[in-house]
Amino acid sequence: MSTAILTTIFGNQDGQFRWHFLKKSSETPAKSTSKDKNAKDLPPKKGEGIIICPECCGENPENAVFCNVYCGDHNCNKALGEFRYVLEELQSQKNRIHRLADKTSAFISSPYFILFHIIWFSIWVLANKGYLGPIQHFDDFPYDWLSIILAIEAVFITGFLLISENK
Repeated sequence: MSTAILTTIFGNQDGQFRWHFLKKSSETPAKSTSKDKNAKDLPPKKGEGIIICPECCGENPENAVFCNVYCGDHNCNKALGEFRYVLEELQSQKNRIHRLADKTSAFISSPYFILFHIIWFSIWVLANKGYLGPIQHFDDFPYDWLSIILAIEAVFITGFLLISENK
C-alpha cells in the first residue's frame, strides 16, 4: 500500500498554496488518473481499495482526499471520507426554523414573489373598486387593511432574511 503524508502547506509568491507530500523512497511516483494536471492522488493498484465518490460515483484511490474524476466539463472535487464541505456541514446543523427561513428567503428573492404581490394588489384594488362582482367592498381607498397586512409582512420578511443570513 502506498503512503503519502501531507507535511506542509505554504503559500508561494503568487499567493497560491502548494501541497508537499512525503513518499517512501522505494516507490516510484505514479501518474494521476484524472485529467487535472495538479492532482496528487495516486491511482489504485491491484489489490488496493478504492473509494466511490457519493456525488459522481467515480472510483478514486483509497488515499484520495478529493474526488478527481473528470465529470463532463469539470472535475468533481467532492470531499471524500469522514469530513464534508463547509456548506454540507452547515446544512446538517440547521434546525427547522433555519431551514424554513432559507426556503422563505429563496422565495422572497425570486420573481414569483413580485408576481404574487402584483396579482394580490390588483385583486385587492379591483375588489374594493367593485369590479369583481361577487366580492364585496371591504377596504376603503387608502386601503388601511392592506397597509397593516404589508407592515406585518415586512416584519416577518425582515426576520426571515436576518435568520437566513445569520450563519
